[in-house]
This record gives sequence, C-alpha cells and structure tokens, in this order.
Amino acid sequence: MALLLVVGAVGATAATTLVARPEGDPAPADGLVENWSFEDAPGRADGGVPGWELAADGAALVQDGVAYGRRALALTAAPGARPEFRSAAPLRVSADRAYRIRAAVSLDARVGAALRVDWTAEDDPSYARSSWAVVLDPAPQGTGGWRDVGGTVVAPRGATLARVVGVALPTRDGPAGRARFDRVHMVATGEQPQRFVLDGPAGLALHVDERGVTSIHRDRRELAAELAVAVDPADPLCHQRAARVDQPAAPQPDESLLALGAIPDPIGGRVDYAFSAAPDAGGLRLRWSGGARAEPLSLVFLLPRLEDVAPLELDGKDVTGQLPTAPVTVSEMAWGKAARQVSFRFTAPAALTLRRVGSGAELSFAVPPRAIATGEASVGVDVGAASSGTRDQLRRLLEEAEQAAAQGELARALEAYRRLAARFSHDPAVVERANRAADELTRRAQRLVEVVEFAQREAQELPLPPLAQAARAVVDELERGFDGTPQLDRARRELSRIDDAVAAARRAEEHARVRELLDRAQRLREAGHVHLARLIYQGIVDHVDEAVPGVADARTRLAALPAQGGAR
Repeated sequence: MALLLVVGAVGATAATTLVARPEGDPAPADGLVENWSFEDAPGRADGGVPGWELAADGAALVQDGVAYGRRALALTAAPGARPEFRSAAPLRVSADRAYRIRAAVSLDARVGAALRVDWTAEDDPSYARSSWAVVLDPAPQGTGGWRDVGGTVVAPRGATLARVVGVALPTRDGPAGRARFDRVHMVATGEQPQRFVLDGPAGLALHVDERGVTSIHRDRRELAAELAVAVDPADPLCHQRAARVDQPAAPQPDESLLALGAIPDPIGGRVDYAFSAAPDAGGLRLRWSGGARAEPLSLVFLLPRLEDVAPLELDGKDVTGQLPTAPVTVSEMAWGKAARQVSFRFTAPAALTLRRVGSGAELSFAVPPRAIATGEASVGVDVGAASSGTRDQLRRLLEEAEQAAAQGELARALEAYRRLAARFSHDPAVVERANRAADELTRRAQRLVEVVEFAQREAQELPLPPLAQAARAVVDELERGFDGTPQLDRARRELSRIDDAVAAARRAEEHARVRELLDRAQRLREAGHVHLARLIYQGIVDHVDEAVPGVADARTRLAALPAQGGAR
C-alpha cells in the first residue's frame, strides 16, 4: 500500500488549525504514545520532555504558532546535523501486525521531516529493525503551516517492542531551520499494506511490499529480510525502505511486478528508482534502476539467522565458519546445498561488506551499474536453484561420462553417470538423463553377456574351440569397456564353463585315442612286436596329458615290458 500522506487543505482551517485550548490536547483513547502532544512538560529540572528522549541539542518545546494544545516540539536542523527524538518507553507490539503512525508537522523552508519506527525484541538484544512511515523532502517554501502526515508500517517478524522516532532533515547547503512536531500518534490497525508473493526456485517464496522491498521465505521461515537497494548503505534514509512510492508494486501485463518511487539522499537529493521482479528460466530476475549514475548501488540482504542459510558460499567457497571481515569482490552468493541450494548471481562483480548482527548478518553488495535502453543505471540479481559451482560440477561429470563412453571406457562412463545421479538426486531432469545413459550402457553390457551365455549353452552340446574363441573375444570387449562390472564377472564365469566343456571334450577325444593306441600296442606285443609296443607306450607317456585316462595305464605297461634286447 502506498504511503499515505494526509495533507490538510490550506483553506480548510477548521479541519487543520485549532485554537489552543486551556485544557491542553488530550490523547486519543486508542493511542499508544505517551504525551503525544507534548503538553506534559513543566517541572523537569533537566529540561527534558516526559515520555520522550531528545537526541539533539537543538530540540526544544515551543509555544509559538502552535495549533494543537499549548506546546509542540521543535528540532533545529542544519547542514551535517540530523536531529531526532523518540518515545522513551518501548511500546509493546505484535509481529506481522500493522500500525498507523501519524503526526502534525510544520516545516521551515528547506527543512524536511520523517517518522520512523525502531523495532527491538525482548529475547534478542541484537535484534534491530526500522520502518519508515513517511519522509517529507525539504521544500524551498516550507509547509506554511501545520499538516497531518502519516503512514502504515508492519511490525517485522521477531519484533516485540517499538519506539516512534521523529527526524528533522536538513539540506546539504543550509540554512538551519526548524521542523516542529505535534500529535505524534501510533495505533494498531486492521489495515494491511498490499504484499505480493512470488514463487522462486528451491522452495523459496519472495514477499514484495509496495516499495519493492523483498523478504525471502522458505518453510514459513524468513531467510532474508529487507532485500532492497540503497544509495548509501551507511545511511538508513538512503534506502528503498524509506522511499517515496509513486507507483506501488503491482503486476504488469508480462507477469512481472513493478514499483516506482524515489529514494531520499540528503546530500544529493532524491534518486528516482524502479524495481521489477519477474520469472526467468526457472528462477527469478530482480532489477533496480537508479537514474543516470556511474556510482555503485548497494543491494542489502539482512539475514536474521545465518544457520538458516548454511552453508553460505561466496563464489563457490563455503564461508560459513569464517565470514569475511574485510570487503571482498563477489559475483555469486549461494545458500544451502543439494535440493535446498539457491543462488544469487549479481549483474556485475560486487564489493561485499558483511556486518555480524547477533546470530545473523547484514550483507551489502555494492554493484556497479549497467546502462539500460532508457539511459538509466541498472543493477540486479538473478535467483536460481543452484550455484555456478554446482552447475560446473554437473557439466564436468557429464563431460567425463560422455568422453569416457566415446573412448570406449564404458565402466568409467557408467560410474560417472551413477555419481551424477547420486550427487544431483534432488534434480529429476539430471537423474533421468544420467539413469537413461547408464541404463543404455548397462543394456549394452548385458547384450554382450547374453552372447557369451548363448555360446556356453551351445558348448555343452558342441564344445568346439572356435566357439570358445568367439566367446573369449566378447569377454575381451567387456574387459576393455566394463572392467569391474557385474556383467564382466558373469561373462568370465560363462567363458570358464565353455573352456571346461571344450577341455572335457578334448580329454574325451584324447582318452578314446589313447584307448585305441593301448589296444594296438597290446596286439603288437601279443604278436611279439615288443619294440613297436614300446614306441606306442612311450609316445602316449611323452605326448599326452597325464590327466587323460589311459596315460597311467600306458606308463604301467611300458614299465612291464622286458628290457630292450631281451625276448619274451
């Protein structure tokens, strides 16, 4: 919802200008702020104002020109000085609830004013957030009287206490002047500013408010708060959170979100900005433009709990255990791992400054702008489901597998595909691709095994050496391509059975031949041709494997022959 600036009509003095009443200016019943109209003032020895803390020497109660009650609070702003005051007692608030902040202000020429709410948490001393309800630029003519201004803010998650703050804004070159405040009012409201939710990668949801300030959520937990652009990250006013909204964030015909406005810059004047967010190739594209400028624009991430985004990687290096303490140049930031990993890639290498905040951190990325077609400077971040390092690993594993397959090292290719499927088990497309390639290699190996199995079955009936030679050639191919695989083990077992069958057949043939020779030798001996019988027995012993049945018989018969030269 756009900031609401309720401006009293100059002519309608009955509505905006009241005669000071003797009874003062009683607070409304629903107001949360004490001494809202600064009426309770006399009697303080230190000159302070009950219910308020004054953070400026130039703060004082005034009675001149007061329109409501008897007193108002004046802050004197001058170049280099930005005085402010805030409610002394913290106000109890409920996180995610909307609060309406209002005040009456009267501004001298070239003096501006702002209303801010500072949020804290009772259970976390490091918790500190701020919301700007309204920012009024210094104007050459001033307000010329009193005007009512206000805006709605939402207590951020984790906030339990709040303080209302009024700020006087000077110009760079003066002169000094006053910003007067009266009727400072805070009230809970059922009003809820418009927010949009964009579904991002890796289960992220981006909640975008009217200014384009974005918080990042997953599983109902806020991972990052107040992602926004800052002209000067050291100055809370020079931030998108404090921007004037000219066009609240709203859907565009191309399904993007667009917000237009201007960011305060007390030194150089307001900076017009545009914020857009749109789906892009499975992720989200966030862009900010900030007028024609050469200086970097800072993208600020507030991470409430670093443990929620661990491991935190910068350009592929895990820095969770050792966060950078000096500025570093970063092209990409990644959170989480595997299916939970999400990457933020900046449009140009950015100078990161990191500041620890309790259990979290504030990260400011100063991104050099790029000129776009309109002549304005643009910076941005692309939100994706995996980091560049993860995608490089994916590419390397794919290249390794495909190269191994092309070189015939199919076992190495198979292992690479399996590692790919295991490493990227969270990515169905990668798993499907790796499994499909691995299955094809496995089927190829299986087909080779089936050839050897067929040869083994044939060898049981026809144990021919050429059959064994063919099976051995297939096993050789498996050994070259599928070393270490179960398919190779099976093929080797089948080949061993083939070799056994061929060897058994060979032994049977040799056995038959030996029996035939033994019978012939026996007949020669019986015919008195001992010498010829001896030659046959000796030939069997010398040239036939000892394991062949009959060889032992030939040896025995040879030994039983009479010595050479004798007769039987």
